[in-house]
Amino acid sequence: MIFGVERGKRAVMWTILLIAMVQMPHLGLSSGANSIKEHFNISDAAAQVAVTLPTLLSTLSGFISAVLIRYRLITKKAAVVAGVLLVGLTGIAAIMFHSSLGYVYFYSVLIGIGMGAYVPNAQSIAIDTFDEREFQTIAGVQASFINAGGIILSLLSGFMISATGQWNAVYISLLVTIPIALIAFKTLPSEKLTGGSGQAARSQKGTPIHRNVYWYTLVIFVFMILYGVLPSNIAIHIANHGAGGAGMAGVALAVMMTGGVLSGFAFAKLSSALRGGMAALAHAELFVGYMLLGIFPGSAIAIMLASFIGGMSLSTMVPHCVFSISGFTDPSNSATASMLVGTLAPGMGSFLSPVIITNVTGRLFGASTPARFIFAALVSLAVAAALLANNAVRAGKKRPR
Repeated sequence: MIFGVERGKRAVMWTILLIAMVQMPHLGLSSGANSIKEHFNISDAAAQVAVTLPTLLSTLSGFISAVLIRYRLITKKAAVVAGVLLVGLTGIAAIMFHSSLGYVYFYSVLIGIGMGAYVPNAQSIAIDTFDEREFQTIAGVQASFINAGGIILSLLSGFMISATGQWNAVYISLLVTIPIALIAFKTLPSEKLTGGSGQAARSQKGTPIHRNVYWYTLVIFVFMILYGVLPSNIAIHIANHGAGGAGMAGVALAVMMTGGVLSGFAFAKLSSALRGGMAALAHAELFVGYMLLGIFPGSAIAIMLASFIGGMSLSTMVPHCVFSISGFTDPSNSATASMLVGTLAPGMGSFLSPVIITNVTGRLFGASTPARFIFAALVSLAVAAALLANNAVRAGKKRPR
């Protein structure tokens, strides 16, 4: 069996993994941020907002799609196929129409809507399709494919801009989603939409969300606030300490995602061994990486090693939370649960990370990035300790007296 999945489910498995590879289409846009800035003569902030807008819009789109699915107005498969296809069609539109900055923002909105439709619902289909043993393996492999896809999209977008000399060539990378949408239409399982009224209709709205789903939503939200310190500060940190320029920052981000790839493949074995300790491990990895950046700010070796460890932490935490909620869901509420843990919490945590951490450390330590990383490291260590203490309390409550 491939990844421990029986033959009849392999087509769905490969489709889910293909979708995972385009789970971060905004990374492709990030490669063109400077080209967009120079072409339209706008500020750094305006260009950054344009390329990061999809992550914010995806949270709203994910919430809407979850509500529509919960009330049987659309199917999970329809949301996935439509979302992936929308991203591909946006790429085609951007190649044809790109005369004003307004198009850039409009396309980012469309990409965000598409992401919100397919990212959590592809995860929901995986939860519904695979048993616990299969999903434990797939959750980690999925994280590896997400990171590998991020590397490919980033490199492809940068190459296309260099090859054509056109800023909008960054959107060419989005065209890979069109065949993936067609594969999803062919292979993903279909659900029936059933209508009704009165008590029958109310019963179809699904079972309530288990409180543990909200717990893991909080866990990943806090983690993403701390994890976001790495990608949002690494380029500034490198430049401030003479460790290189934009090229070095790009390499650091690629190394970060490489760490995520390798960690994802190791997730199943680590998860079986550590179980609830995976969340604490992710924060401990952040602690080690951030302390390296704080203590050896100008060392290229420390920067690469810290980036690698930071990437590992993401593929430790995300599949852990996704796998953990799978035991508290059923097909009627897995879309909502996946949206909370897979889209809303990570998106809002990433968005709020610089708002919270940069402002707090700015008031305490000024613009020092080493101090910022050490502060985040100590907070990560405190959170890891709190998670271990919480696990001990839960284990004590379960222990027979």
